[in-house]
Amino acid sequence: MTTQFAPDHHHYTLSCDSASVSNSADMVVAYQKPRVAIVGSGVSGLAATWALNEWGDAEVHLFEAEDRPGGHTNTVKFRRPNVGEGGEEVYVDTGFIVCSPPSYPNFLKFLALPDIKIPAIRTEMTFSVSRDGGMFEWAGKDPATLFCQAQNLLNPGMWRMIWDILRFNASALSLIEDEEEPADPSAKGAKAELSIGAYLDREGYSNEFIDDYLIPMTAAIWSTPPDTCALDFPARTLIRFMYNHHLLQITGKPKWMTIPGGAHQYVKRVLSKLPPNNLHLSTPVQAVSTSPGSSKVTIQLPDRTEEFDHVILATHSNTTLEMLRNGSGMTSEEERILGSFEWNKNRTVLHGDVDLMPKRRAAWSCWNYLTFSEVNAQGEKRANTNKVALTCMNFWVTDFALLR
Repeated sequence: MTTQFAPDHHHYTLSCDSASVSNSADMVVAYQKPRVAIVGSGVSGLAATWALNEWGDAEVHLFEAEDRPGGHTNTVKFRRPNVGEGGEEVYVDTGFIVCSPPSYPNFLKFLALPDIKIPAIRTEMTFSVSRDGGMFEWAGKDPATLFCQAQNLLNPGMWRMIWDILRFNASALSLIEDEEEPADPSAKGAKAELSIGAYLDREGYSNEFIDDYLIPMTAAIWSTPPDTCALDFPARTLIRFMYNHHLLQITGKPKWMTIPGGAHQYVKRVLSKLPPNNLHLSTPVQAVSTSPGSSKVTIQLPDRTEEFDHVILATHSNTTLEMLRNGSGMTSEEERILGSFEWNKNRTVLHGDVDLMPKRRAAWSCWNYLTFSEVNAQGEKRANTNKVALTCMNFWVTDFALLR
C-alpha cells in the first residue's frame, strides 16, 4: 500500500506491502524535499538563497524578472575615456556602491564568511554642492575644499551655513531623544507630526543651510529627488535618518566600505551553489496565489504556473503588492501594509563627462550635487527643489577607490 501525508507542509510517501506492515525494519520512507520559490535576486533574495542552500534541505528556485541577477547590485564593464579598442576595461558598480559598518554589520559579516570571502576595503565618502554652473560651490573634505571658492571667505551666507550645520548637529538629536523618553504621551504625538520645515523655521535656520546643505545632503544619501526631501517631510524621520548615517557629526565618522573589483563578486559566489537550472532569469512572476484548502502556493509565470510549498517574495513592496493583487488569497492586512510605501525612479548613466562635475577641481568629491537656482513666489532666489530635471547627482567612482 502507499500512504501520503504532509506534516508541516512537507510531503512524504510511505510505501510497504501487506506482508511487512508489522515489521518496521521493512518499511521504506521516501522523503520529498520541499520546493521553495524565491522571487527577486536582490540582496534579500540572494541571502535567502544562500541560507536555504547552506542550512536547509529544500529544492530552491530563484526567479528574476531582469536578464541579470543582483537587483540593486549592478556591476558593468567600462572603458576609460580616451582609451581605444583593446584598452583597459574596469568594473564599475552603478547601484550598490558603498556601505558603512554601523549600518551594514550583518552584510559585512556575510562577506567575510568562509564560503563567501569577498573583501571590503575602506573608501572616502566626501560631498560637494555646485549651483548655477559653478557660481557657488563648496566641498566638505577639509577647510581648503570648504572654501574652494575663495570669495566665500567673505560671504556671510557661507559662514551662516557653517554655523547652522554645527548648531543643527548639536541640537537636532533632542527630537529623537524626546521620542525615546516622552514626558507627555500626548505631546509626543504632536511632535511626531512636526515637519522639518516647521522645525527649521521655529529654530531660525537660514536659507543657505536649507538650500546648500540639508536638502542636497539628504537627497544625495537618500537617493531621492529634492522635492521628496522638501520641507514638509517629518522632522523626526529625517533627523533619525541623518543620525543613523552619521551625518550629525563632524569628527569620528566611521569609514565607509566598498568591494574592490565590483559587488557582482558576491552575487556570483552565492549563485555558484545554486543548480543552474534553478536560476530563472527574464522570468517575471506575474501573480502569487494561496487557497484555504491547500498548503501549496501557486505562482503565475508568463508561460506556465508552478506550485511550491513555500514562496519568499524578496521584491520591493510595490512589486510584491502587484503580484498578490493579481493572484488570490491576499489579506487586507497585507494590502494595507504593502500599500503604505511610496517609490520613485532614479535614472543612472555611467559616463566620463567632466562637464558634469563641479567647475573647480578642488570641489570634486565622491558625491557631487549639481543644481540650479529658481525664483520662488516670494521673489527669492533659492536653490531648485521642485524641478527634478534641474538636479544631477554625480558619483565620482575613481575617488571611491573602485578603479584603483
